[in-house]
Amino acid sequence: MLSDFEKNKLLYDLFEAYQYMRKWKTNKKSIIAFELHLETEILKLYQELINGTYKISPYTCFLIYDPVPREIFAPHIRDRIVHHFLYKQLYPITEKIFLHNSYACRKDKWTHYGIREVKKIMRAISDNYTQEARISKNDISSYFMSIDKIILRNLVAKMLDEYHHKISYPIKRFGDIPQKIIFHDPTKNYYRIGDKNQRKHFPQHKSLFASKPETWLPLGNLTSQIFANIYLHELDVFITQHLHIKHYGRYMDDFVLFHKDKAYLQQCIQDIEIFLKDHLKLQLHPNKKYFQEIKHGLTFCGVRIHPYYITPRTRTIGRRKKRLYKRKASPPTSYNERIKFRSTYNSYLGMMKHRSTYRLRKYMLEILPGSRWNHILRKSPFTKVSLRLKQVKKKFKKTFYIFYKLFWW
Repeated sequence: MLSDFEKNKLLYDLFEAYQYMRKWKTNKKSIIAFELHLETEILKLYQELINGTYKISPYTCFLIYDPVPREIFAPHIRDRIVHHFLYKQLYPITEKIFLHNSYACRKDKWTHYGIREVKKIMRAISDNYTQEARISKNDISSYFMSIDKIILRNLVAKMLDEYHHKISYPIKRFGDIPQKIIFHDPTKNYYRIGDKNQRKHFPQHKSLFASKPETWLPLGNLTSQIFANIYLHELDVFITQHLHIKHYGRYMDDFVLFHKDKAYLQQCIQDIEIFLKDHLKLQLHPNKKYFQEIKHGLTFCGVRIHPYYITPRTRTIGRRKKRLYKRKASPPTSYNERIKFRSTYNSYLGMMKHRSTYRLRKYMLEILPGSRWNHILRKSPFTKVSLRLKQVKKKFKKTFYIFYKLFWW
């Protein structure tokens, strides 16, 4: 049973989890509708967790095709609150377990950190590109569709039993929540949005409806990220401690190995394939095996890492240009549309300014039609654009001028 202090802390943590969940989503209709009865819904969820009657609500299923086809199962708001609450309990434990070679979905890491670390490894193992060294980059085939739920359940239970003293609440009370999330089947009760004809052309191997019921994790859950990292932590330990690969990095299911001995690196890949098949029931993607010298560079975390500079992938550049060409045919019709365009463009420039892309940023600003750049200010080094003040609504300027005169008088 929970003490009064633990009950109060649980209620506080649920409200805190909601605040984290609603970040950057305040304009969504579902969030607005939920906030109309916020206290009632949180208290109801609080009672369900205490009484052990919590059940997962139906998911919302939709498809995306940019940059690659994916099937997303978005949980209900009350389930997202539980996910954030569970994430807060598991994250301090996993941070002490995970190796520094894992970069995905961790605080102060993510893609920029992973790119910098891989760049440092390439310089270190090649003695600043003066010695020969080899790269082996691999990808796990259909990773989220191939995760074995029983193995994952055992790994999570083992971790909770070993570090139960670091959890804020009794593990017997909330230890079944991870198991409920892992074994819940969102395909049995869900809402579908989007065009139904899109599913005809969707790859079957990326769909939960065509996969085995005991092997997958849904894309869209916050808990799927931390569970996926727990699952592949065994691979990190095997590579670093059993194969003794010091120079290694992994971002979710993409991992890179560096070594000076070509034969030893090839043998390590064979050992990794055997380990994945026997212990985790996974396999490497046959068409995504990259084995090359360091001087030829590496594609990792959406960028191309060359010996002395970093550039975005060709696919990323083409996707950005394609979106800009679409906007050429649609000149701005309102001031709000111009603000939206400025925000979108600044996001492109903000992504590219971390790479060697000065000429590319300049070119992408030069190809804008007159209807776009006549209300935008562009300055070197082309990392940010802003709206011209003269394009502010005349009605607003006139109103501001009248109030200014009255205040001065």
